[in-house]
Amino acid sequence: MSFFGADTDLSKMFSSRTLEKNDVLYREGDTLGDAYIIKFGEIELLKHKSQVDVVGSGEVVGIFNVFFDNKVRMFTAIALTKGEVFIIPEKYLKDILDKVDPFVKYCFRTFLPLLNRFSEQFDKKSSNNSQEKKLLEEENFKKMKMTK
Repeated sequence: MSFFGADTDLSKMFSSRTLEKNDVLYREGDTLGDAYIIKFGEIELLKHKSQVDVVGSGEVVGIFNVFFDNKVRMFTAIALTKGEVFIIPEKYLKDILDKVDPFVKYCFRTFLPLLNRFSEQFDKKSSNNSQEKKLLEEENFKKMKMTK
């Protein structure tokens, strides 16, 4: 949380939300744009139900919608442990972007296609792994059937 400075009390700037283990912060495909700073606890980020990352104290999640002008959430965020997050309202984020240098905004917005390509590669890899797993299960089933 060093971006705000050591003496900044985020609880005076933002509301917070307590999370219990397995609470869903947001889902892939949601259109809400609030972001979150993790005060404590761990949050798992999932893409198509596969783990992409685990984030913890001081990390920010949920900024893609606003910063990259994306219409839907790219990930699902689920609490792995009890925790608490500061809620950064979508309007706060949009106000920041309205004030930012146009070049910086351009960099953010052109970075999204790169993320989309990464996401597509992840989707293909995940799909290929699922197909390979299914074929392997079918082969094992056939072998078991033949030995009986």
